[in-house]
Amino acid sequence: MDRLGEAVRSMLAGAIVAGERCRTGVAYNPLSAGMVQNPYPVYAALRARRAAHRSRLMNAWLFARHADADAILRDHRNFANDPRLGTLTRRQQAMLPPADEYTLLFLDPPDHTRLRALVSKAFIRGRTICHEAGVYGAATERAFPTWGRTGKNLRRFSRIARRWTDSTPP
Repeated sequence: MDRLGEAVRSMLAGAIVAGERCRTGVAYNPLSAGMVQNPYPVYAALRARRAAHRSRLMNAWLFARHADADAILRDHRNFANDPRLGTLTRRQQAMLPPADEYTLLFLDPPDHTRLRALVSKAFIRGRTICHEAGVYGAATERAFPTWGRTGKNLRRFSRIARRWTDSTPP
């Protein structure tokens, strides 16, 4: 049943993306094989077409130009991370976690800034290195459950994650 569900989701995503491509001339599906292999042609097409692109698949607006993204990330009055502040449909609101389970990622300044200052001390290099193997294992299990714990895929993921975190021991 799980494979059937994956196939149905893939077909629906393909149909949504096809409609998006017909309407706008470009489609954005961050999980497609082509995007995973090389996202840059799609990013270039998004930048060339228009400043803002509506993705029906993600139910979101995309901004591929650096200046636009930078302005949005700095404008906390008009663009908020906290989904409770937006105009979500009832269905979208039902999908949100309870408010007491919101993480730091959902918060906007000044709350985000204050809490980040409190927790950032726990993530200094010396304290995180001792947890490195456990973090890679847990991330691999959650992100790539079909890969398993051994083999070249885990080593490849570890190399990628090490570059992301820049936490290799000296």
